[in-house]
Amino acid sequence: MKKTMLVWLLLAVTGGFCYLLQLIYGAGITNMHNFLPWGLYIAGFMIFTGIAAGSLLLAGSAWLVDELAPFRPLGKIMTFAGVFGGLAGAGLFIMVDMGNPQRGIYMLLSPNLSSPQVWDAMILSLYGLVGSCFMYRLWQFYQGKITAAKVKPVAGLAVIAGLMVVVTSFAFVLLVSSPGWNNPGEALSFLFAALIAAFAVQLLVLQHLRLVKYIELEQKVVSWLAGSMIVLLTLELLYIAAETAIGLYAPYGEEAAGVHWQLMGKGAPFYWLTILVSMAAIGSLGRSYWRMGSYLALLSVLLIKYNLLQTEQLNPLLPYAGPSVYNPPALGIYVPSLVEWGTAIGIAAAVCLMVAMAFIRYKKFFVVQGAWK
Repeated sequence: MKKTMLVWLLLAVTGGFCYLLQLIYGAGITNMHNFLPWGLYIAGFMIFTGIAAGSLLLAGSAWLVDELAPFRPLGKIMTFAGVFGGLAGAGLFIMVDMGNPQRGIYMLLSPNLSSPQVWDAMILSLYGLVGSCFMYRLWQFYQGKITAAKVKPVAGLAVIAGLMVVVTSFAFVLLVSSPGWNNPGEALSFLFAALIAAFAVQLLVLQHLRLVKYIELEQKVVSWLAGSMIVLLTLELLYIAAETAIGLYAPYGEEAAGVHWQLMGKGAPFYWLTILVSMAAIGSLGRSYWRMGSYLALLSVLLIKYNLLQTEQLNPLLPYAGPSVYNPPALGIYVPSLVEWGTAIGIAAAVCLMVAMAFIRYKKFFVVQGAWK
């Protein structure tokens, strides 16, 4: 465990150095540009937001559905690792995506309530508030201070808050200038992706805690998480296939350029890699390779968000003014720079380190009779 935490620390420090370079030299050292301002950092933000939302949904549902009762003793672990770890990661990714982090203060001082970005910030705040209340109720319950009936109302709020992850999709769905985003079905895809990411993270965390002999983990918990990811990955693949089929129906049209670019153009390697990774994740989980399947599921979600971003930004509905060299198709594909990768990996490592240190430092808080050794 100490060696793993040391690796996380080194990666986090490296990520901090990469971000410092970005602050000093500007966003020009990344591979984002005026035509593609949303890249790896926004993909990371969406993934960590999904982890927070999906974890709330899972932890809350355990108290409302008797079939999920084996998850109840793990509620504080899942809520802290998923919700607060997810919020920390999402916040850091938004910070590094800003050219100047101080600009974030403008949203607090003069928020535009008609902006989906402001809605997203409000939803993230809701996750933190509901997550804190839920953990407090769980602590009271396991201290014998309240009954299960007192936990269920807050669990219901956790489920509702988790479903609000669809609000994150509004920053894309409401953009009529991007046909591939301006699709009501995208909200459902965001929900699928959030649950996949959350379940993958929870499976990795719980399996690791069992490995280091912190908890006793029922096999039905592992099987349920793996089985749910298989179903969700299949649904996500079906959604991608349906969206592609609709775009291919007519040789010309608003969505045709993006779909052809994905299937047979410069974006094809990323598109088909997404399909292969998703199928590999399903196969690994189905054969009980839990760890490999979870990592592949997370990679699948990253690729889905990555394709979502670059396809529409590099295939706009209307071309930009000026010579063709200034238009996105002439710019090829988007591949994150080493600085972007270093910063993103550093953020993920910092979140892992934070969660691990909290579990070690406040072990007594997370201890639940019958679930811990």
